[in-house]
Amino acid sequence: MSIKRNISWLLLGVTCLTSNFLNGQNQNVADSLVKIYESGKLKDTAQLKLLSDLSFNEVTNLELSLQYAEQLIELSRKAGNNYHLSQGYFQKGNKKRISGDLSEALNAYFKSAEAAAKSNFVVGEAGAYAGIADIYGISKKHDDAMVYYHKAIAILRPLDDTTDILASIILNAGEEFRTYKMYDSALFYFNEARTIFEKGNYSIGLAFTIGNIGMAYAGMGNNDFAEKNINSAMHMLEQ
Repeated sequence: MSIKRNISWLLLGVTCLTSNFLNGQNQNVADSLVKIYESGKLKDTAQLKLLSDLSFNEVTNLELSLQYAEQLIELSRKAGNNYHLSQGYFQKGNKKRISGDLSEALNAYFKSAEAAAKSNFVVGEAGAYAGIADIYGISKKHDDAMVYYHKAIAILRPLDDTTDILASIILNAGEEFRTYKMYDSALFYFNEARTIFEKGNYSIGLAFTIGNIGMAYAGMGNNDFAEKNINSAMHMLEQ
């Protein structure tokens, strides 16, 4: 029921983060952009944006997606464009994580955060921290994971237009606690995520959160609350 480790959808571009979070990756988009890429007509910032879109949306060929990310990194570095450099490293981190190379993924996320900070790409910096936290969580380094979840959350709290992203990171932080059977702490985070999702009328995030609340109650042995919440989440997802 968790969306743990999937916060990486968010970092395609600051002006369309919410749209990408709602819609996810789209292979059809990547396929349509390949023709533009192969034409070689786009240059400078437009070329960097194209590579970012391609790396994000290419889901059937992991190696190809990684190649787009590596090219984005190389060209962004040459152009001194830290905004797109951050995106390139973020996508590289995503692909390395999927392939199971957690060390390389962690290194890429740290470089993404550094480049994002240099370009004042606040949401990108927060997303990179969330990626770092995810890797530490996967690696069973709970304390380190929470440090970086809190860094990401602290960056996003003052912003008005990133509530869905903030709630998703809070949800992942709660799932980190649930993994270690720290149910009271998990419920504290889940309930905050639920409140934010409800205010934003974001039904999918809300459904995942309610499901996680049910799983936390199940871990605590409260089967009535667990069943109620999990059934509610399943109904919402079916809708």
